[in-house]
Amino acid sequence: MTDTALLKAISEDRALGSSILFNHRHTHATPPFHVKLIDLWRSADEFVLIEAFREGAKSTLSEEFLLMEGAFGNFHYCLLIGETYAKACQRLEAIAFEASHNAKILNLFGKILARKPTEDKIWFTSGALIQAIGWEQELRSYKHRDRRPDRAYLDDIENLERVRDTEAVDATMAKIYRQLRPAMDVTRRRIRWTQTPLAPDCGVTRTRASPGWVCARFPICDGLPDDPKTQSNWPDLFPMEWIRKERTVFEADGKLREFNQEYM
Repeated sequence: MTDTALLKAISEDRALGSSILFNHRHTHATPPFHVKLIDLWRSADEFVLIEAFREGAKSTLSEEFLLMEGAFGNFHYCLLIGETYAKACQRLEAIAFEASHNAKILNLFGKILARKPTEDKIWFTSGALIQAIGWEQELRSYKHRDRRPDRAYLDDIENLERVRDTEAVDATMAKIYRQLRPAMDVTRRRIRWTQTPLAPDCGVTRTRASPGWVCARFPICDGLPDDPKTQSNWPDLFPMEWIRKERTVFEADGKLREFNQEYM
């Protein structure tokens, strides 16, 4: 396949691009739900919520996806929002490292960074900018030159403190609707939120009920672990034998609720 043909294929299929350009980061066979997840991020829908089980690689995939989107110039200004500023910068550093050292990307796209990245910003030659911020920061009035953010990626912004009670969850939802949404470019905005739900009442459970969001859920297996017909959603990394054993240990320690919360 020529470079031109490969660029066209990756432009049309981000999951394909992830498997080709970042195979050195993928230690296990790609499960089908990863393809569905990336397709949802790439979709034309404005607001997408992805629930995925713990260790489901959603953060790893997000780094690869945002790097490809930036290289192609599919957004102007993206806010990469982490639970904290430090965690958001960790995600951004991983993207910057691949943009600078991934030989396949450099051979295919050429030099894709317009300048040396800083702790919280990456500039692409396509004109795209990714900025890392923490959920604890004010989200108003962000602009890159004359542009408001047209992309926001929320990476597990909820923690136990932010789901401790109704008022804390109210604050998260208020921040989304009072700060984040109004801060974005109304004609081009796309918000992508990936999260493991942490409580019966949390931002995830409330967003599920919103008609304005496309919501998808990816548990570790497609049924009850004890059911012999249940299949793992990532069999190469989490075979059903491991899932059943792990559930048994959690249950024996009186932590079945925690197992269901993190994995189901």
